[in-house]
Amino acid sequence: TYDLGACREKAVQEYVVCYIGGDGWQLSSVLLRCSNARKCLVFDPAAAMDSCSEARDVSMILKRRYFLIQKARDADVIGIVVGTLGYGSGNFLFQKVVDRLVEAISRSGRKSYLFALGTPNVAKLSNFAEVGAYCLVASPETSLLDSRDFPMPIITPLELEVALGLRPWLE
Repeated sequence: TYDLGACREKAVQEYVVCYIGGDGWQLSSVLLRCSNARKCLVFDPAAAMDSCSEARDVSMILKRRYFLIQKARDADVIGIVVGTLGYGSGNFLFQKVVDRLVEAISRSGRKSYLFALGTPNVAKLSNFAEVGAYCLVASPETSLLDSRDFPMPIITPLELEVALGLRPWLE
């Protein structure tokens, strides 16, 4: 596990973030959370034992996430997908997040549907044509999903709050 709480502070601008691992959703998550760091270096042990490169452009990731938020902003029906693989018994945190999102969607004058899925895929989510956007409520490791293959945006709870106007978009 990793704690990225310090990345939200302005002091992170003075630091270089070093990520050890391959390119993927975990790296994207780190880049999004530490976007104001001075530099982000990536070391992929599988690629080359002695190479360290600068991470891809953070602004491209942020632009893609902002685009998904804008598409979700236009949705009249929002599906809340609870990733059941991370939903253990006794874990009431998911329920609190879902309740908060359902209430926020209702207050915005939109309709919400609740789905419990192991892993979202195109075939499952495409069955609901009236849903204009999905919000994935899952563990931090699996909540950031690249939805390029999906016909509708799949965003995180925080991004849904931005789409609903409950919090500002901070670049």
